[in-house]
Amino acid sequence: MSSRHVDDPLIRSKLPVVLLTIDLVIGPFVHAGVGNTMQDELRIFAEEVATQCTSVKEQLEAFKVRADPLTGYNLKDAVQSLCVCLPEKTQTFRSTLSAEDLARPIAAE
Repeated sequence: MSSRHVDDPLIRSKLPVVLLTIDLVIGPFVHAGVGNTMQDELRIFAEEVATQCTSVKEQLEAFKVRADPLTGYNLKDAVQSLCVCLPEKTQTFRSTLSAEDLARPIAAE
């Protein structure tokens, strides 16, 4: 890709959304620690989602939605996912696990 494409404002405006999507997909696999318990992993995941929620909210506040409504919509969608949906679904999932499940160590596989 030439530098002309990287300097394109449209590409640069979508970069945070693309990076966030990549982190959401690979993040749990990169950060999972062998020897951690399921409870540890759920706590770490919740902390990472909260950090990403804050970051996306800040991006949305600073973003000029009228200049690029599609990216603005994507940021709003990311806020909904990271700040509402994922925390609720994570808590729902956690509530289905027994104390034994939560205390079980995470294996390499």
